[in-house]
Amino acid sequence: MSESKMNNRILIARLLRGMKISTLSNRTGISVRRIRNYENGIKVPKQSDIINLAEALRIYPDFLIGGEK
Repeated sequence: MSESKMNNRILIARLLRGMKISTLSNRTGISVRRIRNYENGIKVPKQSDIINLAEALRIYPDFLIGGEK
């Protein structure tokens, strides 16, 4: 999957949950800076971060990586 699609999916999922980036950071243990880098397409999340983000956002990891769940 292209990195730009993943960053959009992270951002959209967070906004749809009405969640601040700081809240997502607290729930995942991922720094605000790193999440911003993911959302801006600067960095690609490692597998463990994808799982943590998906759990905190209450979505399937497959959604973040391009699946249809």
